[in-house]
Amino acid sequence: MKTLKFFKKNINRDKVYASVEGYQLDLRPVVEKAKQLHGNHDELPSWAKLVANPKKGKGWFITLLEGMFKGKHNLDCINVEGLVDSTNGELSKRRVAMMFFPDNTKIEHLQIIKDIIQETLGGWKVIELNSKTVKNNSECESKVQEIIESCDCNVMIIASKMAQRSFSEELIDELYLAYDRGQDGATIQKMSRALTSNSTNKIARIFSLSFDPNRDDKLDTMVFQAAINQIEKKGKSDIREELKRVYKSIDIFSCGPDGIAYKSNVDEYVKQALDKKGISRVMGKKSDLTLLTKTQIQELLNGNRNFLRNEIQERVEMGKIKDSKPKNNTNPKIEKPSDNEIEKVREVVITIIENSDVIMLAAKNKGAKNIVEALEVFENNKWTSIIEEEFGVKYEVVKYLFVMGVIKQEWVNLLHG
Repeated sequence: MKTLKFFKKNINRDKVYASVEGYQLDLRPVVEKAKQLHGNHDELPSWAKLVANPKKGKGWFITLLEGMFKGKHNLDCINVEGLVDSTNGELSKRRVAMMFFPDNTKIEHLQIIKDIIQETLGGWKVIELNSKTVKNNSECESKVQEIIESCDCNVMIIASKMAQRSFSEELIDELYLAYDRGQDGATIQKMSRALTSNSTNKIARIFSLSFDPNRDDKLDTMVFQAAINQIEKKGKSDIREELKRVYKSIDIFSCGPDGIAYKSNVDEYVKQALDKKGISRVMGKKSDLTLLTKTQIQELLNGNRNFLRNEIQERVEMGKIKDSKPKNNTNPKIEKPSDNEIEKVREVVITIIENSDVIMLAAKNKGAKNIVEALEVFENNKWTSIIEEEFGVKYEVVKYLFVMGVIKQEWVNLLHG
């Protein structure tokens, strides 16, 4: 084994990492308060609506900002300082925060949002990062550092797609996820902007701003992703035990109307996580659908029985021949599916994983121990129409996605086996 001659490992660097706290904020009381304060208030606000028309959503957004950062309107459920205080924590004397908006936010609309934040949070310096204010991610870093060093006030950095990666600032210890949904990988990258540290006592606080906390799983994504990574690393493992192990290392709080941030019991959290089926969505989003050709995607969406059966049969035949290669890799000119087509199939994949317990539970009584055996039980008993009614897709689509390995069989076996 070769050793480094001029360098040695600094074990103290291993201790310099940020602890993580996640706060699930419920914005529904903000909506009710905004209705009282603003006559022309949108009855059903959302982050997508705000970034599409910031001036129209200005009323509830100002109410939110004043409640979170100024403690106004008796909105204890979102009063950040009070919530952190309820966990015996303390915010930094000089606050440096970052807020991510939906990826499709237009540059001119992000500018309007910046102006609203600057006007509402008097005394804060607001930095807007987009392609008009910086050239690239590395320039984001230098711009932010320059502004932070030029003043002593609190700083709020706002962005949408910019600064998700290759950007770090060790003073950022508050991060706000101001969007309804998002890709898990991108969400984790955004969270990571608060994890850069140069001390052993930094706490990165991540706030998920949701209009429906019961369906929001942005914070759960951290736990789910880490648990799935452990399963893939170790091989066969218990998803529930991995979820418990990861959850014990990360503090995730639900924020109640009384202004108290509550940390769920670990067993209760795992039960709620599986009931919400958020882990099914993480598994679905983790499936690499770029391996599918455009033709396969289209036939999947169409539910073409003959095509899917032939593809499965060919896979079986090729499995009998050593060194055989899938036919899809032999033609470099195969047309790739569009992002929209990929996402449509991903929704099908997520639906199947979410409802796969129906297949597994019904087939267990017939001796099935895994998803492949469960599908055989359904075929042998002519129950496939039950799957079609439950999932809203043809049975051949469900079978194809499992047999071809698009959905990892071991994930479903771990969840419901």
